[in-house]
Amino acid sequence: MDVRELLATLARQRPIFHSEADFQHALAWAIHEACPAARVRLEIPRDIDGRRAHVDVWVVDDDSVAIELEYLTGAAEVKIEDEQFRLVKVSTNLGRYDVLKDLVRIERLVGEGSADRGIMVALSNDPDYWSEPGWSTTPKYTDLRLTEGRTLSGTLQWGPGTGARTMLGREAPIDLWGKYVCEWTDYSVVGSGASEARFRYLLLEARRLEGGPTKPA
Repeated sequence: MDVRELLATLARQRPIFHSEADFQHALAWAIHEACPAARVRLEIPRDIDGRRAHVDVWVVDDDSVAIELEYLTGAAEVKIEDEQFRLVKVSTNLGRYDVLKDLVRIERLVGEGSADRGIMVALSNDPDYWSEPGWSTTPKYTDLRLTEGRTLSGTLQWGPGTGARTMLGREAPIDLWGKYVCEWTDYSVVGSGASEARFRYLLLEARRLEGGPTKPA
């Protein structure tokens, strides 16, 4: 199962989604169509780091694959045929953290032997995720950046002075076992002029291979 090929096919059919749940269901159906013999399940409960969590998409075919999805929207209003899409801007600070939290989930599932592969896909029309900030001061989310070409590894956390309200429910540091390079891929362009929305996705993968994600000694 090649998730990049699936996303390329899906982009032609569904270049935009109403919500993360819409994205989740559309990708699951695309997997079902491409791999009809596979077991495809949504929101499967699994124990991760001693806590119960639900994996967005779980696929069992030649191997077992855990997929986590994030739909990180910027403000957009687009009409495609008779379907109206109204997207609101979500907090990029929280979006970055949630992507990294999902990355921890998939590498734990792989590293602890529950899945053969783990894939995190973040789809966004907000360039703040892949572009460097346009100001000179150091942002409080420096550790959490997902900018093009950045390597993610080790312990990542909010910067000093980050407000409690900003971190609410997301205070814990992100502890990665592996190393991952951020490479954003074009997904789709919808609308035109002031209503144009350009989507790109970040795909990060953990595999159960020699040298893959394992708990540090």
